[in-house]
Amino acid sequence: ERNGRIKYMKINEKNGENMSIEKGTVVAMNYDLKDADGNLIESTKDAAPLEFIAGHNNILPKLDEKVMSSNIGDKFSLTLDAKDAYGEYSETNVRDIERNGFPEGIDLQIGMTFMADMGNGQMPFIIKKIEGDKVTIDFNHPMAGKELTFDVEVAGTREATEEELQHGHVHAGSCGSNSSGCGGCGGGC
Repeated sequence: ERNGRIKYMKINEKNGENMSIEKGTVVAMNYDLKDADGNLIESTKDAAPLEFIAGHNNILPKLDEKVMSSNIGDKFSLTLDAKDAYGEYSETNVRDIERNGFPEGIDLQIGMTFMADMGNGQMPFIIKKIEGDKVTIDFNHPMAGKELTFDVEVAGTREATEEELQHGHVHAGSCGSNSSGCGGCGGGC
């Protein structure tokens, strides 16, 4: 089966039967993500499947567990409460800062996303409110505090390359995925 730029194959077969997906396998999955009211938030319907390395913390842990207990072609629905999805919404992650803390020349707008250098890495935040020189920013994940339902189809699997396993994610290009932005085929990250 051809899906995007890579060929998926059943690599976990034993005596002609599918076996569960193993840790370290690249998985391609199609999904619809819905909120508690059934509103569609995200979908791979008109795009390439999401590709990730099973068991490598590339997706939500409970979703990863469910995928790893599945076979190619399996379809399932998984509902996660907020704590098992992107966590509970926390007011302590909302802060007011001065407008002059942003680079000059940027027309700040509500909903814009920026990265903050936290000393030990970067963390995304969203502008929630602007009042004069005060800007309210929110470090919560946009889906924090929400119950989410994933309707999933496991589209295929393939062996991860050594480089993908070393880097911990799928690489773009013909040797990997089209979803990560890394060079693939030795192109590096």
